[in-house]
Amino acid sequence: MKRATVLAARSVGAVVMILVIGCASETPPAKVAEIEQRHLSFIRDGATSREQALLQLGIPTGTFEGERIMTWRLVYNGEEILPLAARHATEDPRYTVWLGPAYNLVLVFDAQNLVQRHSFIEVR
Repeated sequence: MKRATVLAARSVGAVVMILVIGCASETPPAKVAEIEQRHLSFIRDGATSREQALLQLGIPTGTFEGERIMTWRLVYNGEEILPLAARHATEDPRYTVWLGPAYNLVLVFDAQNLVQRHSFIEVR
């Protein structure tokens, strides 16, 4: 009987520890507008060049219409936003586990290679 009590106490302790660790390590999801303002403020419609975007974001995840439209899959870990190029996903240890919510950034460029419009949305 004593052994059963000790095992039950250890089991309850383990469950409580897991719950506490899980709650402590979970960060609330950041709002799209906050992330965009903090990490993507360099993107301004009519002002940001293709070159600036590529230098800041790296290789796009996808391109469409002869590279007039470029997309990036981004991961936010609460501190920084990490571009996720598909071919680097398995090579870079930062991407072996999703670090947080994922987002898509879409940039549409005009004939002068300036961002005509952009969109930043959470992937669900």
